[in-house]
Amino acid sequence: MLSQLHIENYRGIKALSIEQLSLVNLLVGTNNSGKTSILECIELLTTDIPAQILGDIAHRRGEMIEADLPGEREVDVRHFFPGHMIQAESQFSISDGAGGKLVCSVVREDSQARLPFAVGEAWTNGTHPESFPLLLLISSPTGRIELRVSSRFGINAHELIRRAPKYWFEGSERQTVIPTEGPNDYELSVMWDQIALTPGEDEVIRVLQIIEPTVERIAFLARRTNHSKRGGIVLKLKDTSERVPLGSFGDGMRRLLAIAFAVVRSAGGVVLIDEIDTGLHFSVMSEMWRALLLTAQRLKVQIFATTHSQDCLDGLAGLYDKEPELASKIVLHRVKSGVRTTTAYTADEIEYASRRHIEVR
Repeated sequence: MLSQLHIENYRGIKALSIEQLSLVNLLVGTNNSGKTSILECIELLTTDIPAQILGDIAHRRGEMIEADLPGEREVDVRHFFPGHMIQAESQFSISDGAGGKLVCSVVREDSQARLPFAVGEAWTNGTHPESFPLLLLISSPTGRIELRVSSRFGINAHELIRRAPKYWFEGSERQTVIPTEGPNDYELSVMWDQIALTPGEDEVIRVLQIIEPTVERIAFLARRTNHSKRGGIVLKLKDTSERVPLGSFGDGMRRLLAIAFAVVRSAGGVVLIDEIDTGLHFSVMSEMWRALLLTAQRLKVQIFATTHSQDCLDGLAGLYDKEPELASKIVLHRVKSGVRTTTAYTADEIEYASRRHIEVR
């Protein structure tokens, strides 16, 4: 479990240290303060497959460019660095303060003077681009990977996938990311395959009962394709034989399902949730926190989440009133752009701020 995090030169973060990490960590701050970037850094540091994850992050952000071959796409690596620009010797690093470290560096294969290139700029030295190939070097606890950067400053997306070690495809990865928009039905079905017919099923049902207490079972009926969005997930309710589509319960139920799947399948690992409260009514917030903390504690899952919602914090304060020992497992970290450390608030401080209407976001 991470106890601290140190980031240098990743996207808009020049330097940031986060101390006092706990079992569950909630990140707050204004727009563009770096909350999602922090989640990405944790994702890169704690994965076995950093090259693959680099591509996943770029895809989620839409940082892709067209390649020479039809149907091929490249990851535009400039966006991972400050100012959306790279040059030879550009570098970002992420470390946990306990020996775990990931370093991503740009190097030139020759000894020419370094030249900066921002988004939209062309090569300006009058020499053919292939005369000055750039390499992206990823050094992490799982090894070192070298990737060729194209003249567009991209890396072929298939190459990033190819560099994933074989064991990843065998299901060794214990890390799950829930973006703001949530996973589609296909992605949920893949997670369900790892949970079905295990004790994890009961964990999932307990979470869903926060919104609908009569939920007894869950099933996936739709044909599974990468294009599947919604419509194939059904629930069995107490005292009825009817299959009720998940969509009948609204987006809150779907959000809870995704969170429950993520925590259960990531036992002993890490879960990253962007905008954890999306689709959830304030009336279920305290129970959501309770279920999340209990499940994370049982399964030894460290959780990092972001929010802008005061309701989310008030729900945590409500849990502290009832179960202070359980709520003590969460720490809130306020992120401020340009500031080198976060401000940490414990559960009792969050409860005090909520009761006194003190703004901590």
